[in-house]
Amino acid sequence: SLLAFGLSFQEMEKKLLEEALEKASGNVSEASRLLKMTRNTLRYRMAKHHLQ
Repeated sequence: SLLAFGLSFQEMEKKLLEEALEKASGNVSEASRLLKMTRNTLRYRMAKHHLQ
């Protein structure tokens, strides 16, 4: 399990968001498509993790 690697769910979520945003060159709409979530959900999670 991922928790066995010492990563919390919050840390994993933040890493996934960062990777998707990087792959999408910062384009939130594209990153949301990559993550298969709505743009609003992605914006909420970005704010939760203090990501721009």
